[in-house]
Formats: sequence, structure tokens, C-alpha cells
Amino acid sequence: MQRIIIRNFLGIKEADIRINKVLVLIGEQASGKSTLAKLIYFFQTLKDDIFDAVYTNDTDSDFDDDFFLKIVAKKFYEYFGFLHGWDSFDVVYYYSSGKIMCLNHNSKKGTFTKETNKEFDDLLYKTCDNAMKELSGLSSSKNSKSAYLNQAQRFKTAQKFTKKLNQIFESKQEDYLYTIAGRNATVAYSGLFEKYLFHALESAMEESRKQNTPRKKSQNIEEILMLDFIKKVETIKSRLLKSGGLEGILAESDNKAVLEVAVSKIESILKGKYIYDNGEEKIVLDTKNDRYVALKNASSGQQEIIRILQDLFLIIADKQPVMRIIEEPEANLFPVAQKAVIELMALMVSSVKDSQIILTTHSPYILSVLNNLLFAKRVATKNPATRLAVNAVIAENQWLDANEVSVYSLGNSYDKQADYCRNLLNPKTGTIDQNYLDSVSGMLGEEFDELFEIHAKSYVND
Repeated sequence: MQRIIIRNFLGIKEADIRINKVLVLIGEQASGKSTLAKLIYFFQTLKDDIFDAVYTNDTDSDFDDDFFLKIVAKKFYEYFGFLHGWDSFDVVYYYSSGKIMCLNHNSKKGTFTKETNKEFDDLLYKTCDNAMKELSGLSSSKNSKSAYLNQAQRFKTAQKFTKKLNQIFESKQEDYLYTIAGRNATVAYSGLFEKYLFHALESAMEESRKQNTPRKKSQNIEEILMLDFIKKVETIKSRLLKSGGLEGILAESDNKAVLEVAVSKIESILKGKYIYDNGEEKIVLDTKNDRYVALKNASSGQQEIIRILQDLFLIIADKQPVMRIIEEPEANLFPVAQKAVIELMALMVSSVKDSQIILTTHSPYILSVLNNLLFAKRVATKNPATRLAVNAVIAENQWLDANEVSVYSLGNSYDKQADYCRNLLNPKTGTIDQNYLDSVSGMLGEEFDELFEIHAKSYVND
């Protein structure tokens, strides 16, 4: 299991997080949830930056610590900006117990350093060096046959290099995506606006990469992640159009039973049936009377969640192991819909081996749903005779194993006795701490009791 330890990074005071198959970060606004999620994404996707640097031969340097520090520093700058004015911080990321990367900033010395343990170093340097030697040995040629063979060999080298990097970084996922809040920009506006937005973001980032001074840095991490998200949405829409929507993919799948559950969940969340008709996305409210609403005119909740639902559906259909980080999946959704969204995510995690999902949320309802899915698994495991009865309440393909789930609360400023970072999963029961689930409602209840007591006294005095 991977792990991240943070000290004094932006708004994160101290945190020690175990990165499980399912990781949920809950807390107040400005408590550091998104920052922590972005740090995890930063470390998880570093292998892609290393691949690009080697495969495109974007360096004449030897593969030493300075080479890799430059890659890390460049990515860090693109994600988090210049360190001028920052306090000192330490971030330690465990890809495994034997592969560790540490980032340190010393504000007094003005230094930014990267340290990795020897096992990690040796594997990474050797792998990159071998890949570069293989690529360098493929000379360019104008002869079409030689050029074709060279290209085929480069592809094989790239595949082997990717596989080796995945092993070094302990990565089992084939695709990574960070889904930021405010994702309705890919729905609410016209396709032309989306293209303008895409090109504007791409141009801004290209211009920013040319700048060497921190004050001229124009893009931020939100723009980088939004650009990646727009690319993914275009892929999703193209796939749905080509396949005839969700039903078309379902009809061709050998995984119909699970996909039928997924479609049912999606339609309950959307309050209708999603179709892609003549280039326009619609939600059909009444099939018999042909009543529908164009997706661009749908509710804010439907617009915020639709891309997540489509993505989850395709992941299940393709059985492709992925990593998804999703900010505020509950945005503009009623608690009943939040329940269905989390159940769909659990369905994806349970049906697609090695997939991983990380959520940041403000919603205690999400924790309550997770708790039920965890408890269902626990009840059936402790007493196998109850399996069918439990399955009748919560389908088995949505149960969650406590050994594969991590839940943390960040901030906790409303509770003076709680630590900044608090593990909410009880190791004995395998469920979420009931005291936390009751804390907010308890606080509101205390206020009501105080008001009622004032009311009762005033009534007596009258």
C-alpha cells in the first residue's frame, strides 16, 4: 500500500495518509483536501514525465540525480508555482516500503531537494539508460522500409520502457485522470466555446513553459487538469457517438450483468436516459411521449455528474484498471443521488481489478453510504450464512472491503480535541467512526437543545 507523509505543505499542517484502493478525504473548505489529492496525483504521474523526457530525447544529460531533480522541479513548478514566500516543508511518498521519494524545501536556504533511496535510484537510472541506448541505436532513415522498422522498434521500446516504469513506481493502472470541481464547463456551453477554452488553455500553458521567471508563470494546476479533463471528455463523447450511446456499448459487452446495474444507477441519478442524438447530448425523461431535455439545459447537478458517470461506465465496460481522483462528486446532488454515485463507484472498483479511486468531499452522506457498503461486507464475512440476506439489501458487487479502504478527515477546526488529520476507519470494526458521523448532527442538536432550554425558561417566566 502506498503512503504519503506531509509536513507544513501549504494549508496541510501534518498528515500521514495510507493510499488504498479507495481513499476518501473529507473536511471543511480550505482544509487541504484538494492540495493533498493533487500531491498524490503529482507523485503518481511522475513516471509519465520521465517517459516523455527519455522517449523524446529531451536531454543530453546523463541519468543522474540532477537529471531527475530537473524533471521533478519542473513538474512541481507547473503544478504548485514558485516557492518564493513558502514556509519550509517536507513531503515523503512511499511507492512501496522499499521505494521512497522525499521532497524538501528549506525557506532559509532557498533550496528545493529531492531524495530517493538507493533501490529506487538504481532501478530508475538503469531503466532510463537502457531505454535511451535502445532509442539512440535506431538511426533515422529516408528509406521507407527502414523508417517503418525503426518506428516499429521504437514502439516496442516504448512499451517495454512503460512496463518497466510501472513496475518501478508500483503502478498497476493504465490510465490516470484528475476530475476537478466545476466540470460542467464541458456541458453547459457550446462545443465551439469548449474548443476556444481548450485552445486558450493550451496556448497559455505553452507560453508559460517558455518563461523562466516565476512572475511570468501564467497557468496554474487547475488549468492543466481542466485541459486533461477536456481531452478525456472528447474521447468519451467520441466513443459514445461511435458505439450508439450506453445501450450500444451494453449490447456488445460480455459484461452485461454488471453494466445493466451501472445503467440503472446512471438513469436513477440523471432522472432519465442519456442519449447522444445527431451530435446533441440529451436526457430523455419520457420515452413514450418523446420528452427530453438537452444536456446543456439540464440541472446543475446533472451537468456536474454526467462526465463522471460516463467515465465510470466505460471503465466497467472496458475492464481497464485506472486511477481516478474526483473532487466533490456530490456537487449539486440530493443525498439519494449521492448514494447512487458512490454505489456506482463501488461497482467499478469491485468489478475492475487494480482500479483505484480517490475522493475529496464535504458530504457526510457519502461517508454514511460508504459505511453501509463496508458493513455489508463485514456482516457477510463474519457470518457467511447471512450472505444472501445481505445481498438482498445491498448487492454483493457493491460491497467494500475495509482492507482496501482508507478514510481521513482533514482540518477538524470545529473539534478542538481532534488532530488536524484523523483516520476515520476503525480497525476493529472495519467501519467509519460513528462518533464522527454523529458529530455534525450532534453539534446542531446541542444548539437546538440550548435554544429549547431558553424557550422553556422564557415560557415559564411568562
